[in-house]
Amino acid sequence: KDADGQSINMLGTMQSSSQITDLYFLPDAAYQYITNNSCENMANLRNAYLPDSVVAIGKNGFADDPLLTTINLSDNIKHIHDQAFVNWGVAGQVNIARLPASLMSLGKLTFYQSGPNVTITELPPTLVSIGHSCFMACPNVSVNYFGGPDSALTSVGCQAFYGTAKNAANIAEIRI
Repeated sequence: KDADGQSINMLGTMQSSSQITDLYFLPDAAYQYITNNSCENMANLRNAYLPDSVVAIGKNGFADDPLLTTINLSDNIKHIHDQAFVNWGVAGQVNIARLPASLMSLGKLTFYQSGPNVTITELPPTLVSIGHSCFMACPNVSVNYFGGPDSALTSVGCQAFYGTAKNAANIAEIRI
C-alpha cells in the first residue's frame, strides 16, 4: 500500500538494482502487473517470488537478469509481454516444466537467448499466440506437444522455435 493506505496494483521499476538477490512480496500483496523494465538488469537477482495476484509481466520485466534461476509463475498469469525474460538465467539452471495454466499470450522474443540452461517442456491449452522468435536461441527448450482439440492456439510467430532443441520443423505434433 502507498503512504495514503491505497492499494498498489503494479510493481514499479527496480531496474539495475545490483544489491537485490531475492524478491519477495507480502502475503496480502495485490500486485496485478509487473511493469515494463521493472526488474531488468538486476545483476544479482537470483529468486523472484511473485504473488498469485499477478496476471501480466510487462516488456523486459525480468530481462538481462543473468543469475535469476527461480521464479514462480502463478497459474493466474495471462500475458507475458515482449522480451520479458530475454537473456535471463544464463548463469544457472532454470527449469519451467510448464507455463501458467491460464497463459494466453507470449510476446515476441520473450525468452530469446535465455541461455543453455532454460528448459520448458509444455505449453498450456489456453495459449492463443506465441510471438516471433519467442524461444529463439534457447537450445534446451524442447516443447514436445502443444495444441490439440481443446487448444486456443491461433498464431505462432516466425522463428518462434528457431535454435531450440526442437526447431519448428521437428516438433512432433501441432494441432490448431
